Amino acid sequence: MKKICLVTTYNKTFYLFFYEYIKKLSKNNIVYLVGTDVSKIKKFFPKKIKYYDLKINRRISPLDDLFSLLKLFFFIKKEKIYLTHSIMPKSGLICAIAAYLAKVKYRVHTFTGQVWYQKKNFQKILLSFFDIVISNLNSHILCDSKSQKKFLIKNKIVSNYKINVLSNGSISGIDTNRFKKKIFIRTKIRKKFNLTNEDTVVLFVGRMNYEKGIQELLEAYKQLKIKYKNNLYLFLVGDDEINLKQKIKQKFKNLSIKLFSNSKNIYDFYIASDIYCLPSYREGFSNSVLEAASMELPIIGTNINGIIDIIKNKKNGLLVNVKSKLDLENCLLKLILDKKLRIKYGKNARKDIITKFKKKILIKSFMNYYKKNFYIN
Repeated sequence: MKKICLVTTYNKTFYLFFYEYIKKLSKNNIVYLVGTDVSKIKKFFPKKIKYYDLKINRRISPLDDLFSLLKLFFFIKKEKIYLTHSIMPKSGLICAIAAYLAKVKYRVHTFTGQVWYQKKNFQKILLSFFDIVISNLNSHILCDSKSQKKFLIKNKIVSNYKINVLSNGSISGIDTNRFKKKIFIRTKIRKKFNLTNEDTVVLFVGRMNYEKGIQELLEAYKQLKIKYKNNLYLFLVGDDEINLKQKIKQKFKNLSIKLFSNSKNIYDFYIASDIYCLPSYREGFSNSVLEAASMELPIIGTNINGIIDIIKNKKNGLLVNVKSKLDLENCLLKLILDKKLRIKYGKNARKDIITKFKKKILIKSFMNYYKKNFYIN
């Protein structure tokens, strides 16, 4: 049996995006999950999966990063790993160096967006250099969108022959049976949130961080709320990384903004909402946008790599410029006032997801890629 080592900085990545792949791979191989607090996610996976807790800081921390690299190197050597597959920037860098030094034959990394995309000067140079290292030290590179592939090649991060996109993009695709609009459930869930049929809900799902465009969304929403006082709501759902929720409560109180932590019942938020908005500064192939589109929600997103692979402007949603509060306000207003347009965009969004991004399509593509390149079933 071949030993496969999957490495990430953020342990939830494994069950949010890699769950089906891990189940498939573990049938005929020994699969190790490596990363910060990975042992805490044991309950989500088959018993045969193995875990190695390795603290990996998301921010640059030279001493800690060196320690993590050495620990991973010795772990890979000891276990005689056949293939490594990393995801996320920091874990990608550490895994690339450790696996290369340990002479692992097959070394894979999946790019899901570039940290340096909106950075400037030295910071941009340094972070893009790390991505070049990741690309050069790995034997195979994947990325989660076609626009990102073009961007990486254009910026000379990776060679065209080395990088691939599975199917039409996405890390793991969408379960279109789970994320499906059901009117009778919508009525029930909206009552739970104390919403009426006349209320309009704008939804954001993601990490609570400024780089997700939260500030611009809040400012745009505030202006619209002044005009549409009683029947407009903003739902913000996600992990708070910088204590942003407390600031929102203080600065934007009495504006019908509801804050929620990341929830297993994410379906409830989609079904209760009318418009999905992700004004991110940088993005990979956003899973939340796929989920929202599958739920027939019209999408407003920024005109950036990853998002433009899903949103077709004025077909299934609207694209706005990065950091543009005015663009956001205008597009939100357009969809708030035009229910027929919301329905049209939403139905088109669902059709695109079914055609291009179904989960079973991605699973098949992933397993074929492993079989063809690494002789793994």
